[in-house]
Amino acid sequence: MDGLTRGLAIVAAAVSGAVGAGVQPHAVRAISADASSTSLPRSCLRLTPLRHGRIEAVIRRGRLLRSVTLRRVGGSRIYGCDSTGARDEGRLWCNVETARLRSGRVTDPRLGLLCTTRRHQHVASAWITPMRRTRVLVVLDGRRRDRYRVVGTLPVRVAVTHGIAYDRASAVFVFAEYGARGRLVRKARMVARVAG
Repeated sequence: MDGLTRGLAIVAAAVSGAVGAGVQPHAVRAISADASSTSLPRSCLRLTPLRHGRIEAVIRRGRLLRSVTLRRVGGSRIYGCDSTGARDEGRLWCNVETARLRSGRVTDPRLGLLCTTRRHQHVASAWITPMRRTRVLVVLDGRRRDRYRVVGTLPVRVAVTHGIAYDRASAVFVFAEYGARGRLVRKARMVARVAG
């Protein structure tokens, strides 16, 4: 059994029904509001050109990362902010990203490698567009498995500390997607690279 197959088997074994034992859940909240609304994360919104119109946002807080993904309702460009809570040079957000959607799918996962944990461990973050039937993404990170609930129509921002090749500006994300009643939708391995 190769490393990928073994990794995917571990992810698949992690979910029994909606959540398996040992899977770390993430808090998630979806918002749709006018750009001037205080319910939107202002510190992230200010870093984007989104000043008017109706905005949809997904805010996630997990083991490694707090992330915000936003877009103008109906728009094809998404924006994102990542934070680990480890303030570096006085910045709240360690990654700020933008990408395009085509037919509802992100064209580039927009790998972010600028975030670190409080223990100075590199964190890689990227967007994954889940399949239509997917309700839960489970991402393998070393021996840990993180669970991301799919809400709304925006891609899911995920993070890992393993599988990062910092010198090559790339990271590997091994994940599985589950639909209703914990049914497996797909297993995948994504190699993301810093754009540029």
